[in-house]
Amino acid sequence: MLDLPTHAESAELGYGKSLAFGTAAVSVVGFLKHSLGIILSNQDSKQIFYFLLLNLSYMFVQLAYGVWTNSLGLISDGK
Repeated sequence: MLDLPTHAESAELGYGKSLAFGTAAVSVVGFLKHSLGIILSNQDSKQIFYFLLLNLSYMFVQLAYGVWTNSLGLISDGK
């Protein structure tokens, strides 16, 4: 059987934690720090996050180089 996290274990892994969005004291920076703390606390989500950053950076390089060289193929790959 697969060893997947269950709903009971999700609170231990940091899933389900949220900020009180109803208050005006919640800032964007505080939200980002909280979210990054949850993402980086778990090894699996940390690896997915790093892969996402690598993939996004590759996309922006393709988009920038496609605009610079006027290449429609690179621009469409970068979007």
